[in-house]
Amino acid sequence: MAGLNEAVQAGKVRYIGISNAYSWQIAQINALAVRYGYPQFVSIQSHYNLVYREDERELFSYAHENGLATTPYSPLASGRLAHPFGTQTTRRQQDTFADTKYQATSEMDQPIIDRVEELAHQHHVSMAAINLAWLQQRVTAPIIGATKPHHLDAVAEAAGLALTASEIQYLETPYQPHDLEGVMALNRSRTNNWNQYSGQ
Repeated sequence: MAGLNEAVQAGKVRYIGISNAYSWQIAQINALAVRYGYPQFVSIQSHYNLVYREDERELFSYAHENGLATTPYSPLASGRLAHPFGTQTTRRQQDTFADTKYQATSEMDQPIIDRVEELAHQHHVSMAAINLAWLQQRVTAPIIGATKPHHLDAVAEAAGLALTASEIQYLETPYQPHDLEGVMALNRSRTNNWNQYSGQ
């Protein structure tokens, strides 16, 4: 935090954000920042999309009540929400890390992906646009991982698409709770928390 403070004071950084942390961890570190007169984290980057909504349990409420922006990554679940269920893409075949996050829950996620496809047909837009339209009503700004120019077409489609309350409910209803995945699964252990160093 002292290093981040130096970067802000030097004008190299305007604001600081944090990724993959529990709300209690952010509360702890922001309290430390207040104590030492350091800048606080003003945004949280987390793993969030239609098939992985665990941050709704408490993180988003904490962010809303404390004025933190939410900027989730993996808005399309590594492409799974951009194609009909079971579609094999080059990325799907090469991205083994994404499999660790989504493969185990693929069957329970299928009803959601099917509903995304259905609404995409109804609105005459891409499946990616449906997901991004849903996200723009839930978060401050998703992090878009466009690797090809045409990937930005979905962003433009979503900007002009407002899903109705009933459509949002239709997309969200099949969701089933997931276990923590990726970095957050590792982060649940106290051995990966900065508290172990608090006495040094």
